Amino acid sequence: MWTQGDNRQAVEGLAVSIHFSSEMPPLLALKVRDRARSVAAGLGLGLERTIFEVDVNDDGESSSTETGKVFLSADGISEDRRAAGHFHEMLSIEDDKIIYRTAAFEGWAVARERFVALMVDILSQVKEVMELRTIRLEVRYRFFWEGARSDWDFSPLLRTNSPYIAPFVYETSEPWHSNSGKWLPRTSTKARLLQTNVQANHWRNSFNDRESAGLTMRISVEDRIRSSGIEVSDSAYDMVFTDLDKLHEDMQAASEEIIVSEFLRDAGSVEAK
Repeated sequence: MWTQGDNRQAVEGLAVSIHFSSEMPPLLALKVRDRARSVAAGLGLGLERTIFEVDVNDDGESSSTETGKVFLSADGISEDRRAAGHFHEMLSIEDDKIIYRTAAFEGWAVARERFVALMVDILSQVKEVMELRTIRLEVRYRFFWEGARSDWDFSPLLRTNSPYIAPFVYETSEPWHSNSGKWLPRTSTKARLLQTNVQANHWRNSFNDRESAGLTMRISVEDRIRSSGIEVSDSAYDMVFTDLDKLHEDMQAASEEIIVSEFLRDAGSVEAK
C-alpha cells in the first residue's frame, strides 16, 4: 500500500527560482540582501545563513567568498534537523539567482501568495539592472510503500500509460530511476521546458525513523527567456508573476499524466480537485 509521509500530504516541497544572465554588481547585491532581510523577517523568515564559495589553489590553500544569504523559518524544528537541512520556508539570495522554497506546502494559492509577498519589493531592486534569464517552478513528491520492496506495485500510484515513465518500472522489484523532458509550445520571447525525475529506492522515513521503500518524484517547468530586448524591464519582471500560474497549469497537467487521479486527490497534491 502506498502512503504519504505524514498521512496527509504527498508534496514534500515546492520551489520557484529566478536566474539572471550574470551576477549582480557588488553594491546591488548588498542592497538586495539588505532588502530581502527586512522583507523576510517581516514574513517570519527570521533565521539567517551565509552562503560561501570555497576555492582551493594549486598549493592546496583554500579561500572563501560570500556569495549570498539564506533566510529561513524553522520554528518547532530541532537543531539537529535544522542542521540536516529541514525548514518550513526558505528565501535564498545569491549573486546570480533568487530562490523561494517551501517545505510546508498548503496548496498552490498559499505558496503563490507567499512568493509574491516576498518577491515584489526584492525584484523592484533589480528589474532595471539585471537581465532575466529563467523562471522555474518545481514540485517534489514523496510516497512510501508499506511492505516489502519485493512486493511493491506501482499500478495503484502511477499511470501505466504515462508518457513520462519508462515502461520497465512496472515489472521490476529493483530500485529504478526514470528521467524525461520535453519542450512545450514556444513563444517569440521564451521557450518552456518540462522535466520529470522519478526514482524508487530505500531511505529513512523521517516521520517514523524507519527504513522505508518508496518513490520520489520531481516535476519542473522552466521558462527560458529569449534575447528580445525585454529582459531588463518592468514587463519582463511582471512576467515572473503572470507566468507562475501558466507554469503551474503545465506542472499540474504533467502530474495528472503520471499519478493516478484518485491517489493524486487523496494526496492533497499541487492542486486538489
